[in-house]
Amino acid sequence: MKMTYGCALALSALLVACSSTMDVRSVNTPVKQLALFNSQGKKLYLDRIVLPPTKDGNIGIRRTLAGDYWARIKTESDLRAWATGQWRQFLARHRQIVVTNPDQADYYIQCDITRLEVVKQYHWIWDDEFRAYVEMRVVVRDRLTNKKFNAQSLHTQVSKERANDDIERISDDDMLNLCLNTAFQEALEQLSMP
Repeated sequence: MKMTYGCALALSALLVACSSTMDVRSVNTPVKQLALFNSQGKKLYLDRIVLPPTKDGNIGIRRTLAGDYWARIKTESDLRAWATGQWRQFLARHRQIVVTNPDQADYYIQCDITRLEVVKQYHWIWDDEFRAYVEMRVVVRDRLTNKKFNAQSLHTQVSKERANDDIERISDDDMLNLCLNTAFQEALEQLSMP
């Protein structure tokens, strides 16, 4: 059966309009503990987490084997709650005291996330590749003086492959969440608290 140029163009337009929804959730990821905390015993309060702007919940894309755009990856998940959970997981791993009342804190943590993106690249023949990018600016302020105690830009990219044999066993969402959680945690491990 022969496809006309107009039909092929319409099919291409339909595919470009496609998108999928990803449930962003916390997963345990193995990370190296590199962050430096010389401020043991100080109480920390997660004061502010700012998310990057997204258009219609778009947090990533799917690409073809050639690297061309295929479809959007969207989410309806509460990304602020997810990021807060990531921070809590990181601080617990480093045995830091996190308080829920700002008046009890020694330091406020403010986090402006500037990039939160996932990418899936289809490799029809070879293993599919998944990537996540995380960039953020973290400011730690002394609660009493409101002076900056520390300010850092943190960023990382994580890539993982899923073998063709695992397509039925490991979902795209599982792979994208693994990459995103690992990227967030590895970015936080760049933090230094003198």
